[in-house]
Amino acid sequence: MIDVREPDEAIQGSIPSSVNLPLSVLSNSLHLHVDAFRATHGFEKPAKDQEIIFYCRTGKRSATASDVAKRNGFTKWVKIYLFTHYHLIANVAVTVSITMLDRG
Repeated sequence: MIDVREPDEAIQGSIPSSVNLPLSVLSNSLHLHVDAFRATHGFEKPAKDQEIIFYCRTGKRSATASDVAKRNGFTKWVKIYLFTHYHLIANVAVTVSITMLDRG
């Protein structure tokens, strides 16, 4: 699960076990060699056939991230269109509200 918000947003709270890969660097990052990706981001680069779930605060960036992944040859992705961010800020149990899922 990839949080495509900027680091200053993600630090306010995120879904446990998710990783932060801001939309602003996603396209360039997907072109990195696996070793450079790991060194830059601190986690393994997703495989092109691995299911990837993108999320953000309102869903606009996750929709764009899904399009970027698709254009870069990733074949399995899910975009979450609405994420209830306020639950994370309050440090309450994570709740995800999804208005629509689109699977690639």
